[in-house]
Amino acid sequence: MQEIIVRNGVNLCAILTLGYMSQHNALFSERARKAYLVAVCAVALSIIAEVLSVSFIAPNALHRFINKTSCVIGFGLSPLIPLLLVNAFGSEHTKLPWAAMLPGLMNLFLVMLSPFFGFIFSVSPPNVYSRGPLFLLYVFAYWFAIAVFLVVALRARKVYQGEAVVLVALIFITLLGTTIQVVMPEVLLSWSTITIVMILGYTYHTDLLDKHDVVTRLFNRRAYENDLHRLQAEGKGWIILFDVDDFKLVNDTFGHHSGDLCLRTIADIIRESYSSVGCGYRIGGDEFCVLSTCLDEEKIREANAGFLANIRGARNSDPKIPFVSMGHAFYDSSLGLREAVEVADRELFAYKRGHKEQGAKKDDAAQ
Repeated sequence: MQEIIVRNGVNLCAILTLGYMSQHNALFSERARKAYLVAVCAVALSIIAEVLSVSFIAPNALHRFINKTSCVIGFGLSPLIPLLLVNAFGSEHTKLPWAAMLPGLMNLFLVMLSPFFGFIFSVSPPNVYSRGPLFLLYVFAYWFAIAVFLVVALRARKVYQGEAVVLVALIFITLLGTTIQVVMPEVLLSWSTITIVMILGYTYHTDLLDKHDVVTRLFNRRAYENDLHRLQAEGKGWIILFDVDDFKLVNDTFGHHSGDLCLRTIADIIRESYSSVGCGYRIGGDEFCVLSTCLDEEKIREANAGFLANIRGARNSDPKIPFVSMGHAFYDSSLGLREAVEVADRELFAYKRGHKEQGAKKDDAAQ
């Protein structure tokens, strides 16, 4: 019992530290900070409940009441914690449907009735805990909540061009730890597992936000510079540059909010058009880039054509969306990386110049 108390004391200190860090993380939105705060409080309460359940084991009414209360807290909150974290990892538009919350709420209802009817758990007069006949419903609600979190996190990863392997590893660790406790209840491994996973998840989430541009959600300039070095190590790859034509005019005419919406629309089109061949970056105010290690030139040309078609479609839907000029170059042993960037830059400005001249001729003809 002493070992369990000490271990959970360390878990409690770790999770409370995580809560403090999350509330002072400048990268997080207010929504994310609130989500972390509520999730951390739920985990902290559950850890305290587990300590109480193993500390008050005497066969008397007070200890039995404490044991029952601890079980209600632990079994009731644990399937809700992944759902609370959805608000942290999901986008600002993510809203959980009631169907996703139903198993967790149903479990909470049955857990609250269990001290009287023993549905999920029971505590006998001698203060001995045992699982109830509906204990597997609790297991289902917990695993279902993990699955919901994974789906939302993977969608966010797609928006932020993140790696899926980290999320899958975190879910695997969570399921491994909680499954071990289901099979061997005496181990009491769940809250140590959840504490570790939340700390690792917080680190992953912070890293994800740190290397992304807050407006467009593409990779930022720092990530671009780092990935240029990785591309150089690969020895071959494509550099595709984009520049928004007359973007200052959008800001001056419609305001900076409309300018930000334009940038996000263009960034979404870049992400969608090049998702199969590379990653997108915002490298300046109205400048973007795609880096790709794809060696199939035909795929690159298809992605370029798709981007231009999507931009035309966006401009038809919203005339405020400006045109985007682009240029690209292939980097290999015959052309240095920085030289390739310069070639793509020259092609971009030739494209921009040609497009503006073509527009001027159309205006003259109209007059």
